[in-house]
Amino acid sequence: MSEHPTPHSEPHEQSWFEANTALIIRGLVVFAIGLLAWDVALTVQGTKHVHYDFERWFGFYAAAGFVSYVFLVLTAKRLRTLLARPVDYYDPIVEAEASEDEHHGGHA
Repeated sequence: MSEHPTPHSEPHEQSWFEANTALIIRGLVVFAIGLLAWDVALTVQGTKHVHYDFERWFGFYAAAGFVSYVFLVLTAKRLRTLLARPVDYYDPIVEAEASEDEHHGGHA
């Protein structure tokens, strides 16, 4: 048996969000459909207040948001390769402390 328990080794009481996941998802879907219906109604009526003509295109803001999200994710992946520490980043410190303890007779 391992010394450290796994995160899900003991049953825990579910929070309200965990117990009502399906309800939350349904609520978000209904909200999104309502926003879509509102956008369609404003587009059909021609009452959108826009600065540029391309903002009148159906789904423009959805497409712009999706492209922005993809750009953000791809940029974050590139940044991770630049900023990430190696997997064994902390190992040399542990080994140095162990060898130091050996020289001092194992006393702190």
